[in-house]
Amino acid sequence: MLNVKATSLAMMTLLALGTFTAGLQARVWRICAVGGILFLAVVAMGWIEQSILLLVAAVVVIVAVGGLTWWVDQRRHGAV
Repeated sequence: MLNVKATSLAMMTLLALGTFTAGLQARVWRICAVGGILFLAVVAMGWIEQSILLLVAAVVVIVAVGGLTWWVDQRRHGAV
């Protein structure tokens, strides 16, 4: 028995595996690449689900640094 989140990750993993093997059967590297990207997306979604607080903190820091940089740049150009 899986919960809803685990079921969705398992379904996405099956989709990635199916896409990758379809690319192997058709000998089309682009389809294999899509399967690989889907698999990496599954891993990323699992990681994001576990560390959402860390990601929110990182986004807040990036926005704060960007805002501070913009503010300093506006003050510098406004004084000239």
